[in-house]
Amino acid sequence: MDFPGGRIIEDKSIKDSALAILGRELGVSAERIEDMQVMDSQGWPINSSFSNQKLFGVIAYMSSGLDDSSADTGGCFSINPEGISDLLARIDCAQCRLVLFHYLFLKYSYGL
Repeated sequence: MDFPGGRIIEDKSIKDSALAILGRELGVSAERIEDMQVMDSQGWPINSSFSNQKLFGVIAYMSSGLDDSSADTGGCFSINPEGISDLLARIDCAQCRLVLFHYLFLKYSYGL
């Protein structure tokens, strides 16, 4: 399992690109998003032998009511040690794990 992801759309902001990705990959409409927060506006460098890119983490705060049948969130996990452990056991992608750890750091260090 991975988090939704994609490339920044040319001439679009990070948040607008994230909205498009949420719609494409999860079927979540922009109306369901109450707020968005970019974790690091500079992006984290992802350097490989094939390309140099930047990874941006975005937190999307959705309106309640996950009963929307058009949204395929892939699962809900509690933000407690058991839920986090369960989520980590399912995430295969190292970049997704980095975003999750950064989110947890922000949440527990700064209350975000």
